[in-house]
Amino acid sequence: MLYYLGGASFGLLGAGVCGIFAWNIDSRRRHTPEDGFHEVVLNRIPEPNSSPVSMISEGQYVVRAHIVRNTSGLLALDGRCTVLSAPAFLKWQRDHFTCPACGSQFSLDGSWVAGRAPRDMDRYALEVETPNGLLRTSAAGEPVPIDDATAVYLDEWTLIRGRQRQ
Repeated sequence: MLYYLGGASFGLLGAGVCGIFAWNIDSRRRHTPEDGFHEVVLNRIPEPNSSPVSMISEGQYVVRAHIVRNTSGLLALDGRCTVLSAPAFLKWQRDHFTCPACGSQFSLDGSWVAGRAPRDMDRYALEVETPNGLLRTSAAGEPVPIDDATAVYLDEWTLIRGRQRQ
């Protein structure tokens, strides 16, 4: 009798593990705000080296980001200043971001320009779906190419710290 219960338990455990594995493989199921992914609307992505697009989205947390495109690809810059992660949302002013709380300034790619900020702007990881597969922001936070993108998602759980100021 105990052998039957043990065998049934292992069978159910195996089925549960396989179900969890299959759930995680299907990338379309996990690209939801509840799972920490926020869709970046393709027709709102700016042209290369033009003014960024501000994005505010709610999921597990409220994400405030600036979507920036350069000739290498797309970046999602955290909208908070790096001075103690001040809650002030950085403002775009013609050619740079400015923190209304401390006055720190950052360039279009998030690099520190002036002010008290100890490092460059932090970046969110992006996932870009293409016909050839999924592209993801590197650990260094480099831009992701979006030439053949069918969908773009901001990952609120992966925040890449900006480079320390020299």
